[in-house]
Amino acid sequence: MQDCPLVAYTSPNAPTKQDVLGTWLLSILAGHKRYAHVSALRGDTVSAQVLGMNKIISEDALRRALTHISAADSAPWLQNASGQ
Repeated sequence: MQDCPLVAYTSPNAPTKQDVLGTWLLSILAGHKRYAHVSALRGDTVSAQVLGMNKIISEDALRRALTHISAADSAPWLQNASGQ
């Protein structure tokens, strides 16, 4: 997870990489196809705890985090994560 090319935030209220990736994963597993649907996860504290997350982030925070990942940086990370 630490190899993920997400931008490291410096604000004390900023989400961690684990919160961003966990929210993204939970959204995908729930079948969400739009960022707006992420807000349906916000009340699910059990899933966040299972993944070791601090919180499920908002759809706006998720969108901002994912727009800062470049395709050039993310391709090798995804290939390594998938074992290819």
